[in-house]
Amino acid sequence: MDAELRFHIEAYADDLTRAGIPREEAHRRARLQFSGIEKKKEECRDARGVNFVESLIQDLRYGLRTVRRSPGFTAVATLTLALGIGATTSMFSVVKAVVLSPLPFWQPQNLVHVWEGERGEHYHRGDEAYLSSVRPGSFYDWRTQSQSFVSISSYRSRSMLLTDAKQAELVLEHDVADQFFETLGTPAQLGRTLIMGDYAPSAARVVVISNRVWAEHFAKDPGIIGRRISLDRQSYEIVGMMRPGFYPTARDYPDLWTAHWANQGEKDDRLSWGLTTVARLKPGVTWEEAQTELDVVSARMAKDHPNNEEVYAVVVPIDSQLIGSSWKLLLLLSGGVALLLLIACTNVANLLMARAVDREKEFAIRTALGAGRARLVLQLFTESVALAVAAGTVGVLLASAGTRGLLALLPKSALPRLDSIKVDLAVLGFVSGITLLASLLFGLIPILRASRSVPYDALKLEGRGFSAGRNKRRLGQIFVLSEFLFSLVLLILGALLVESFVKLQCVDPGFNASSLLTFRIAVPEVNYGKFAYGEKNTPREKLYEHLEEVLSAVPGVETVALTARMPLRQEFNPSGVRIEGREPPPTRRAGDGSSEPGSLGSTGTEIVNPQFFRTLRLRLVNGRFLEERDNADAPMAAVINETFARTFFPNEDPVGKRVTVWFATTTVVGVVGDFKLNSLDRKPFPEIFWSLRQTQWANVWVMARTKSDPFQLSASVRQSIQNFDSDLPVLDMQTMTQVVADSLWLKRISAVLIGVVAVLALVLAGTGIYSVMSYSVSQRTREVGIRVALGANRRDVLGLVIGETCRLALLGSALGCAAAYIVGRLATSQVYLAPAVASSQIQTDSLSPAAFVLSSLFLFGVAVCASYAPARRALRVDPMVALRHE
Repeated sequence: MDAELRFHIEAYADDLTRAGIPREEAHRRARLQFSGIEKKKEECRDARGVNFVESLIQDLRYGLRTVRRSPGFTAVATLTLALGIGATTSMFSVVKAVVLSPLPFWQPQNLVHVWEGERGEHYHRGDEAYLSSVRPGSFYDWRTQSQSFVSISSYRSRSMLLTDAKQAELVLEHDVADQFFETLGTPAQLGRTLIMGDYAPSAARVVVISNRVWAEHFAKDPGIIGRRISLDRQSYEIVGMMRPGFYPTARDYPDLWTAHWANQGEKDDRLSWGLTTVARLKPGVTWEEAQTELDVVSARMAKDHPNNEEVYAVVVPIDSQLIGSSWKLLLLLSGGVALLLLIACTNVANLLMARAVDREKEFAIRTALGAGRARLVLQLFTESVALAVAAGTVGVLLASAGTRGLLALLPKSALPRLDSIKVDLAVLGFVSGITLLASLLFGLIPILRASRSVPYDALKLEGRGFSAGRNKRRLGQIFVLSEFLFSLVLLILGALLVESFVKLQCVDPGFNASSLLTFRIAVPEVNYGKFAYGEKNTPREKLYEHLEEVLSAVPGVETVALTARMPLRQEFNPSGVRIEGREPPPTRRAGDGSSEPGSLGSTGTEIVNPQFFRTLRLRLVNGRFLEERDNADAPMAAVINETFARTFFPNEDPVGKRVTVWFATTTVVGVVGDFKLNSLDRKPFPEIFWSLRQTQWANVWVMARTKSDPFQLSASVRQSIQNFDSDLPVLDMQTMTQVVADSLWLKRISAVLIGVVAVLALVLAGTGIYSVMSYSVSQRTREVGIRVALGANRRDVLGLVIGETCRLALLGSALGCAAAYIVGRLATSQVYLAPAVASSQIQTDSLSPAAFVLSSLFLFGVAVCASYAPARRALRVDPMVALRHE
C-alpha cells in the first residue's frame, strides 16, 4: 500500500512537472493533494474493513481503562443492573414455568375439564371457583349426548398400597376410564399407555407408572416393562412409564394409572361423586361453545331424571384450572420486580447521563481531531457491552440465588409445576438485552448532542455560564420523579400487604390452636374396604375408634379429634338444606349453593368424632355436643354452628329440629360457636356437624391435644400408629399453629416478597436521588461560590439545593400515591373460591391512609437526606476555589 500510494504521488508530480511546474513545487502540491501517506493508508484500511477488529480491541481496552479509572461508578452501575437482572429473571422464570409454559399434552389449548355445577353457573377465565366432582351417570350422559368433543374421559383418585422389596408405601393412583391417554395425546416414555383391550372386564391387570416411581422404586431400570408389582396385594404388570411432569394436578403428580371398567349399574349411578372429567374439543370448537351445548344437554338430563338432583355442566380450560388464581400472585410479584428493573435502569441511565455530559468536551476534542461519529459510537458500544456483561455475570448468580429463595418460600401445595422451575436462559437473555439497550441508549446521548453542535461551541461551552444548563437539570429532575414514583408505589404496596398480613395474624380463629398436633391418615382400601358416600363401612368405623384409643393411650396426649376435613385446609363444600315442615321457595337463584329440589339454601358438611369439639375447645351455645351415644344404633344427630342457626332458624330454637342435608336426615342436638373453618379472612359459613360414629369417611385428619410441645410427641405418635397397623401412613404431620400460619401463605408471601422488593427499590431510589443531586450540585459549584461570595448564608444555599428536592418529592408523592391507590385496590382484593360465597362473605381489606402517608413521608425523608449530603459538601468549598473551578 505504501509503494502504491508513493507511485500515485510521483505520477501526479510528474504530470505537474510536464505542465511546467518546478519539480520541488510539484512534489509539494502532490503531497498536499493526497493529505499525507499515513492518513490515506488509514482511510484505505477503513474502507476495506481491515481496521475494524483492531479498532474494536482498542476501544475495548480504552473502555476497560475508563471503567477502571471510575471504580465507584463501575461498582454501583454493575450491582444496580445485576440486582435488576437477577430479581426480574428469577421472578419471571417462575411465571414462565407455572403460567406460560405449555402443559405436557398434545395441543393443550383444546383440553378442558367438565365439572358439575348449578344452573347458570359458568366459568370466566381468570376466576377460581369451587366446582363439584362428577357422578358417573352425568359423565356417561355427557359422553353420549355431546357433539363438541373429540373424546371425553375421566379418572378417580385413590390411594393404593405399593409393596416392593423395601417396604409398603401408599401411592396416589388414578383409576382412568377408556380414552384417557388418547384424550391427552401424550405417549409413554417407555412401553405403552393403556389401550382398549385393557378395559375389558376379563382383561389382565396392567399399570402405567410415573417417572418418580420408576426412579425411586426401580432405579431407572430401562428393562422395567413387563415386570410385575404388587398393588393392594394384587399383581399388576407394568406396561408403560410416563415422562417426568406428566399430568400435573393442583397439589401433586399421580404415581400410577390403572384401567377402570364400568358396568351398567355404575353408568347409571347418579349419587356417588368423585370423578374428574377431561375432554378434548373438536377442531374449531371453543370451550364457550361447548358450554352452550352442555347447557342444553344438562337441561335434557334434568327432564329425563326428575327425581334426581339437577346436574349442570361447567366447562373449564384445563390450563386455567391448573393455574387457578395463583396467576394473580405471580402477576403482582412480576409487576413489583418489573418496577424494580425500571428503577435500576433509571439509576444506571442517570449515572451514564452524568458521565456522558462530563465527557462532552472529550468527544468534542476527538471530533475536532478528525474522529468520525461511527468511531465514537463503536467506542461507547464496547463500553456499554463491557458494563452489561459484568452486570449479567453477577445477575446470573443473583438470579440463581433468587430462584432458590422463591422455591423455598412458595408452597408446593398451592402452585403447580414448581419442580420444573429453573433459571430460564431465554428470560435472562431478554432482561439482559433490555439493560444493554438502556445502557446503549443513554450512553450514546453525548454523540447525539455532539451531532447537533460544532466542536468549537462544545469546547467553549464551559466558559459561558456559571451553572448547569436547564436541559441537563430537567433530565435529572425527570429521573428523580420517576424513581420517586416507582419506589413509592412499591413501598405503599408493601406497607398495605404487610398491614393486611399482620391483621390476619391477629384474627381469632375461634378455636384454641396451641398444643395441637395434626396429621392425616390415608386408609388403604385393600385393608378396610372400598368407601362409598352414605354407606355403612364397619371396618372403617372400628378403625377410627381404635385409632382414638391408641392415640389417647400415648403419654402426654389429652384428647384426640378426628375429622374428615382439617380446619383452614379446606374449601366450602355446599350442600342443599331442607327443613322438615317448611316449604321451599318457589324459585331459587343461581349461586345459592344448591341445585337440589326443595332446598332452602346451602351449608357445609363436617364429619367429626365426639371429641372434636372438646379438643378444639369450642364454645357451646345451645343444647349439647355430639356424644358417644350418637352411634350407629341411635337416630342420626347433628350439631350446627351459629351462622347456620341465624340463617335457617332466625327467630326460633333450632335444637330438636329435623333437617335434611345431602343424603341424611338428622336432628339438631346443639349449636356451637362460629369458628374459622375455611379461611381467616372470610366470615363463617353455615356448617352442620355429623358424628363419625354414624357416617363414615374415606380418610381422616387427626388433631391430638398434648400437655406439652406437640412436636416432642410426634415420634411417639408415629410409632404407636405403626405398632397398631404398619400399613397406615402418617402424612402431613405438623402443629395446628403451623396449619394456621400455612393458611396465610398467600398474604405472607405477598407481604414478604413485595416487602423485599420495596426495600431494594428504596435503596436504589436513595442512591439514585443522591447521585442525581450530587451531580447537580457539582455542576452548580461556581454558582454556589458566587452566591456565598455575594453574602448568601448556609441556610440559603441549603434551601436552594434541598428546596429543589422537596418540590420534586412533593410532585412524586402525589403521582406515586395516585398510582399506588390503583395498584393497591387490585392487589389487596380477595377472590373467593366457592360459588355459593356472596361478596358479603369476604372480609375485604381497606386501603389504610396511614400506609400512604407514612410511606410518602419516609421516602420524602430519604430524598432530603440524599440531597443534604451533596449540599453540605458544596458548602465546604472555598468561594475562591469554586470561582476558579473550571
